[in-house]
Amino acid sequence: DERARAMYQHGLVMHSTGKSAEAIFALMAAEESCRALDNPHLEGLVYRTMGAVYGAELLSDTAIEAYAKACDCFQRAGLEYHDAHSKLLMGATYGRLRNFDDALPPMHAALEYAIDNHADGFLCNVLHELAQVYLQRGEYREFVDVVTLFDKHDCLFFNKSDYYCYRAIMATCEGEIRSAHELIDYAVRSGAWAEVVENLEELEDDGEIYESIEDIWPDYPSKDDFF
Repeated sequence: DERARAMYQHGLVMHSTGKSAEAIFALMAAEESCRALDNPHLEGLVYRTMGAVYGAELLSDTAIEAYAKACDCFQRAGLEYHDAHSKLLMGATYGRLRNFDDALPPMHAALEYAIDNHADGFLCNVLHELAQVYLQRGEYREFVDVVTLFDKHDCLFFNKSDYYCYRAIMATCEGEIRSAHELIDYAVRSGAWAEVVENLEELEDDGEIYESIEDIWPDYPSKDDFF
């Protein structure tokens, strides 16, 4: 148990300093030691960290496999938060692969946990990930439903510039151009997506209601493009 923990901690340190090869070597040693133990909590932490390292190296398929193992371990240990956190990371990794059909189920499982357990900080993270997925899928109604949850649960703790961009897109689609420009100003001051701001600022306040994201951003990345 002590060796497994020591190698896990060493893997964390190596990962935090960008030494991925050393991190994986240490985590594989921890994984080997865990096989002789009955400690699904520690084993889950090892696999989740392996997923983070593999993901950082763009080895997404391997990262997803590690996250799935982490979920299994945390479920056996009865650790719902760690399971939900691993599901979110798995969903985000699927999202980076633009495999949105596989990204959404684990993300929604994480969303359900966050709401049911009033885990507002975690909920903020989940909502940002879901908003990005629905934007990339071009599913505006679902995107709006996700964004409104920030206010409903009062959980906007970070990435406020992203939130203001979400709101500016929504205001523009409803023809509320003045409101959109105010939101753009907030977004710029807190650090925003330059391309979104540029497209929104070119719109005129003529009261027109836009039906989709593509109406206000003709070259919006489709599901076949990279975001």
